[in-house]
Amino acid sequence: MIPLATIISRLFEPLVLQLLLILITALRAGIVGWTLVYTMTEIIGLVVVPPMVLLLWAIQSKKISNWDISNRSQRVKALALFLCLFAVDMVFIRLMDIGAMTDLFLFFAITLVGFFCITLFWKLSGHLSTATICIGILIHWYGWVWWPLLLLLPVLAWSRVALKRHTTAQTVGGILFGMAMVGVGITRGLI
Repeated sequence: MIPLATIISRLFEPLVLQLLLILITALRAGIVGWTLVYTMTEIIGLVVVPPMVLLLWAIQSKKISNWDISNRSQRVKALALFLCLFAVDMVFIRLMDIGAMTDLFLFFAITLVGFFCITLFWKLSGHLSTATICIGILIHWYGWVWWPLLLLLPVLAWSRVALKRHTTAQTVGGILFGMAMVGVGITRGLI
Protein backbone atom coordinates (compact mmCIF):
# COMPACT_ATOMS: atom_id res chain seq x y z
CA MET A 1 0.00 0.00 0.00
CA ILE A 2 1.23 3.49 -0.85
CA PRO A 3 1.67 5.63 2.26
CA LEU A 4 -0.64 8.61 2.65
CA ALA A 5 2.35 10.98 2.73
CA THR A 6 3.41 9.78 -0.74
CA ILE A 7 -0.08 10.28 -2.16
CA ILE A 8 -0.31 13.81 -0.73
CA SER A 9 3.16 14.67 -1.99
CA ARG A 10 2.44 13.44 -5.53
CA LEU A 11 -0.90 15.26 -5.70
CA PHE A 12 0.94 18.52 -5.09
CA GLU A 13 3.84 18.04 -7.51
CA PRO A 14 5.18 21.49 -8.48
CA LEU A 15 4.85 20.85 -12.24
CA VAL A 16 1.23 19.75 -11.79
CA LEU A 17 0.39 22.84 -9.74
CA GLN A 18 2.12 25.13 -12.22
CA LEU A 19 0.26 23.51 -15.10
CA LEU A 20 -3.03 24.03 -13.28
CA LEU A 21 -2.12 27.68 -12.74
CA ILE A 22 -1.24 28.04 -16.43
CA LEU A 23 -4.65 26.60 -17.36
CA ILE A 24 -6.45 29.00 -15.02
CA THR A 25 -4.42 31.90 -16.45
CA ALA A 26 -5.39 30.89 -19.99
CA LEU A 27 -9.05 30.76 -19.00
CA ARG A 28 -8.78 34.17 -17.28
CA ALA A 29 -7.24 35.53 -20.50
CA GLY A 30 -10.37 34.44 -22.38
CA ILE A 31 -8.81 31.48 -24.16
CA VAL A 32 -11.48 28.84 -24.67
CA GLY A 33 -12.45 25.98 -26.95
CA TRP A 34 -9.96 24.62 -29.45
CA THR A 35 -7.65 27.56 -28.91
CA LEU A 36 -7.37 26.54 -25.27
CA VAL A 37 -6.70 22.92 -26.24
CA TYR A 38 -4.05 24.00 -28.76
CA THR A 39 -2.43 26.46 -26.33
CA MET A 40 -2.28 23.93 -23.48
CA THR A 41 -0.96 21.22 -25.82
CA GLU A 42 1.84 23.54 -26.95
CA ILE A 43 2.70 24.47 -23.37
CA ILE A 44 2.68 20.86 -22.19
CA GLY A 45 4.79 19.73 -25.15
CA LEU A 46 7.33 22.54 -25.07
CA VAL A 47 7.39 23.65 -21.42
CA VAL A 48 6.40 20.69 -19.25
CA VAL A 49 7.60 17.58 -21.12
CA PRO A 50 11.28 18.50 -21.69
CA PRO A 51 12.16 18.98 -17.99
CA MET A 52 10.19 15.85 -17.07
CA VAL A 53 12.03 13.79 -19.69
CA LEU A 54 15.38 15.16 -18.50
CA LEU A 55 14.46 14.42 -14.89
CA LEU A 56 13.47 10.84 -15.72
CA TRP A 57 16.69 10.40 -17.73
CA ALA A 58 18.76 11.78 -14.82
CA ILE A 59 17.11 9.34 -12.41
CA GLN A 60 17.57 6.42 -14.80
CA SER A 61 21.24 7.25 -15.40
CA LYS A 62 21.80 7.82 -11.64
CA LYS A 63 22.78 11.47 -12.12
CA ILE A 64 20.25 12.33 -9.43
CA SER A 65 19.07 10.20 -6.55
CA ASN A 66 15.29 10.57 -6.83
CA TRP A 67 12.38 12.42 -8.41
CA ASP A 68 12.41 15.04 -5.63
CA ILE A 69 16.14 15.72 -6.12
CA SER A 70 16.66 15.47 -2.36
CA ASN A 71 20.41 16.00 -2.56
CA ARG A 72 21.02 19.78 -2.53
CA SER A 73 24.15 19.66 -4.71
CA GLN A 74 22.27 17.60 -7.32
CA ARG A 75 19.41 20.07 -7.02
CA VAL A 76 21.67 23.03 -7.85
CA LYS A 77 22.81 21.37 -11.10
CA ALA A 78 19.26 20.37 -12.04
CA LEU A 79 17.91 23.86 -11.34
CA ALA A 80 20.69 25.41 -13.43
CA LEU A 81 19.62 23.22 -16.34
CA PHE A 82 15.94 24.04 -15.72
CA LEU A 83 16.82 27.76 -15.78
CA CYS A 84 18.38 27.32 -19.22
CA LEU A 85 15.31 25.43 -20.45
CA PHE A 86 13.09 28.10 -18.96
CA ALA A 87 14.92 30.84 -20.89
CA VAL A 88 13.91 29.02 -24.08
CA ASP A 89 10.37 28.64 -22.72
CA MET A 90 10.20 32.40 -22.13
CA VAL A 91 10.91 33.05 -25.81
CA PHE A 92 8.19 30.58 -26.81
CA ILE A 93 5.66 32.08 -24.39
CA ARG A 94 6.50 35.59 -25.60
CA LEU A 95 5.81 34.49 -29.19
CA MET A 96 2.36 33.26 -28.13
CA ASP A 97 1.55 36.93 -27.45
CA ILE A 98 -0.82 36.33 -24.55
CA GLY A 99 -0.14 39.13 -22.08
CA ALA A 100 -1.38 37.32 -18.97
CA MET A 101 0.64 34.22 -19.87
CA THR A 102 3.79 36.27 -20.52
CA ASP A 103 3.38 37.95 -17.12
CA LEU A 104 2.84 34.61 -15.38
CA PHE A 105 5.94 33.11 -16.99
CA LEU A 106 8.00 36.16 -16.07
CA PHE A 107 6.79 35.63 -12.51
CA PHE A 108 7.77 31.93 -12.76
CA ALA A 109 11.22 32.98 -14.04
CA ILE A 110 11.78 35.39 -11.14
CA THR A 111 10.63 32.70 -8.71
CA LEU A 112 12.91 30.07 -10.26
CA VAL A 113 15.91 32.40 -10.10
CA GLY A 114 15.15 33.17 -6.43
CA PHE A 115 14.70 29.49 -5.62
CA PHE A 116 17.97 28.68 -7.41
CA CYS A 117 19.88 31.36 -5.49
CA ILE A 118 18.60 30.09 -2.14
CA THR A 119 19.38 26.50 -3.17
CA LEU A 120 23.03 27.47 -3.58
CA PHE A 121 23.15 27.82 0.22
CA TRP A 122 20.15 26.02 1.69
CA LYS A 123 17.42 23.60 0.68
CA LEU A 124 13.81 24.82 0.48
CA SER A 125 10.73 22.74 -0.20
CA GLY A 126 9.74 23.30 -3.83
CA HIS A 127 6.43 21.56 -3.13
CA LEU A 128 5.56 24.02 -0.36
CA SER A 129 6.78 27.12 -2.17
CA THR A 130 4.84 26.18 -5.33
CA ALA A 131 1.68 25.27 -3.39
CA THR A 132 1.89 28.54 -1.43
CA ILE A 133 2.34 30.51 -4.65
CA CYS A 134 -0.62 28.81 -6.36
CA ILE A 135 -2.89 29.27 -3.35
CA GLY A 136 -1.76 32.89 -2.94
CA ILE A 137 -2.46 33.64 -6.57
CA LEU A 138 -5.92 32.03 -6.39
CA ILE A 139 -6.74 34.10 -3.31
CA HIS A 140 -5.45 37.24 -5.04
CA TRP A 141 -7.48 36.57 -8.18
CA TYR A 142 -10.70 35.22 -6.67
CA GLY A 143 -10.80 36.63 -3.14
CA TRP A 144 -10.53 35.30 0.37
CA VAL A 145 -13.29 32.77 -0.25
CA TRP A 146 -10.36 30.52 -1.27
CA TRP A 147 -8.61 30.83 2.12
CA PRO A 148 -9.48 27.24 3.15
CA LEU A 149 -6.87 26.09 0.62
CA LEU A 150 -4.27 27.42 3.07
CA LEU A 151 -5.17 24.47 5.31
CA LEU A 152 -3.54 22.21 2.72
CA LEU A 153 -0.11 23.68 3.45
CA PRO A 154 0.40 22.04 6.88
CA VAL A 155 -0.80 18.72 5.44
CA LEU A 156 1.67 18.97 2.56
CA ALA A 157 4.43 20.03 4.97
CA TRP A 158 3.70 16.97 7.10
CA SER A 159 3.95 14.72 4.04
CA ARG A 160 7.32 16.17 2.99
CA VAL A 161 8.74 15.76 6.51
CA ALA A 162 7.22 12.28 6.92
CA LEU A 163 8.85 11.20 3.65
CA LYS A 164 12.15 12.60 4.97
CA ARG A 165 12.50 14.84 1.92
CA HIS A 166 12.69 17.98 4.07
CA THR A 167 13.03 19.20 7.61
CA THR A 168 10.30 21.26 9.25
CA ALA A 169 12.47 24.37 8.78
CA GLN A 170 12.78 23.66 5.05
CA THR A 171 9.01 23.34 4.67
CA VAL A 172 8.41 26.56 6.62
CA GLY A 173 11.11 28.20 4.48
CA GLY A 174 9.27 27.03 1.36
CA ILE A 175 6.03 28.57 2.60
CA LEU A 176 7.73 31.86 3.50
CA PHE A 177 9.52 31.98 0.14
CA GLY A 178 6.20 31.33 -1.64
CA MET A 179 4.50 34.10 0.32
CA ALA A 180 7.34 36.51 -0.48
CA MET A 181 7.13 35.66 -4.18
CA VAL A 182 3.36 36.20 -4.25
CA GLY A 183 4.00 39.61 -2.68
CA VAL A 184 6.59 40.40 -5.38
CA GLY A 185 4.23 39.19 -8.11
CA ILE A 186 1.38 41.34 -6.85
CA THR A 187 3.43 44.51 -6.31
CA ARG A 188 5.03 44.17 -9.75
CA GLY A 189 1.67 43.53 -11.42
CA LEU A 190 2.70 40.13 -12.78
CA ILE A 191 -0.14 38.20 -11.15
